[in-house]
Amino acid sequence: MSENTGTHAPDSYDGDGLQVPTINLQLRQQHQHMYQHILEQMKGQFCGSYKWMGSTKVSCEERAQYLVNRYKISEQNAMDSILEGGCQCIASADDWDTLLRAGDTDKKHPPPSSNLRDNKSKSKRAGGHEKRKMVPRDREPESVCFSWNNVKAADDWWTPRPWYHVTEETDDGFCFSHIEDAKKQNFMRLLAHNQFHGNCSNVISKSMTSSGWGYDFTNLADALWMGMNEMRPVQMVLTGLSGSKPGVWFYAGLKDSSKPVCPSTDMYCYMLNMTNCEAKKDKKDIIGLNREMRYLPGFELYKDWLFEYETRMQSWLRKEVYDYSNTRIHMKTPCTVIHVRRSDIKGHGNRKYHDIKDYVDNMNALGHKRLHENILLLTDDQNAIEEALREYPDKNWMYFNRTRFRGNEGGWENHFPSGDPKTEVVTLLSIYRAVTHCDSISKQWGNFGNSLLAQMERSRGKGNVTVADLGSALF
Repeated sequence: MSENTGTHAPDSYDGDGLQVPTINLQLRQQHQHMYQHILEQMKGQFCGSYKWMGSTKVSCEERAQYLVNRYKISEQNAMDSILEGGCQCIASADDWDTLLRAGDTDKKHPPPSSNLRDNKSKSKRAGGHEKRKMVPRDREPESVCFSWNNVKAADDWWTPRPWYHVTEETDDGFCFSHIEDAKKQNFMRLLAHNQFHGNCSNVISKSMTSSGWGYDFTNLADALWMGMNEMRPVQMVLTGLSGSKPGVWFYAGLKDSSKPVCPSTDMYCYMLNMTNCEAKKDKKDIIGLNREMRYLPGFELYKDWLFEYETRMQSWLRKEVYDYSNTRIHMKTPCTVIHVRRSDIKGHGNRKYHDIKDYVDNMNALGHKRLHENILLLTDDQNAIEEALREYPDKNWMYFNRTRFRGNEGGWENHFPSGDPKTEVVTLLSIYRAVTHCDSISKQWGNFGNSLLAQMERSRGKGNVTVADLGSALF
């Protein structure tokens, strides 16, 4: 297999030795035109009257009139105040839903995700696995496969095409296929168009926190949502928020900047780049912890898709997670996930450690034998492992063979008992893989626990996972 350069898609490793068809340039230009049409359609349809940032039900003109009546100021002063304080085009959650479904019936301007899969016959691939044949050269391939020896080509191909997702992994390699959900595929195409064909001079530069995995990526996801609403690409920048040294995300290097995973010491040590735009460097142009972003309509509906977009793994990391998952744990189904966060939360705010019994009882309270005999125990505390084995010896406790702290010995927001950030990230992403085998979860409410639930629902479908929450864990 040869390395590809230029405009051709990289080689596949399918059993027939076929190359992935090239994407017709004219068709690509047509797609870009459709993206732009849909974005402009949203601007015109949903923003004929600009909305006030404080409420999508209030136009800027209505807000200005309110200020005039209440504070007895001139209309000009009121409008100046509104324009400075957040008057912009804001589509409601219903508007976005309409937008993402619009292409199904719009024949004049079909959506960028219009179905290009007219050849769904299958062929055998080496090793006995089945793989769909490629569609003609002037259309998008249904499936694209790579060997583990061709990970750079895989990353280059997937980076601007998030409307594909990984659907198969073997010892030989891995395959991408179109996202089946038409609405989600539309969303990913629009997001990619905004990120890779937007105006880089108007980029949103969002400071990435260095706190906890779920917390950090949620703070980045809200910027991506703001970018989609304002039609501006988004790039991350490290400024040292949450106590980390400037320029170091502590999943890519320890807090003292030692043990860097890669020279950039940021999320791009592990993940595909979100955009081809560079972040702005001037501090006045960098957005920090802006909670207002999360109140933009639709964020709660689409944040899991945004999270999925920003955490697309580089292929070298995917291989390490694949190997780790197959050697460090043996999964049995059906199973329940119990997520126990202890270590650093003791004494932080009003939070406390929960006994294993609390998680078990909370799930059992739902009835109908929701707690399975096979339990995937996810915890940062070795004491919790020993407690589970001691208190419930009849259960089949499954857990990763890894180094853990005991109690709070690691200190606040120290997630690396092994002392190696890369090892901890591989473990963490293997956890995301493992939870997809289970259909119920008992946890504390928090960003990481919620992201585990979202991963389970991506695999099983929204509403098909039984959830028992013990209350807030914040992170």
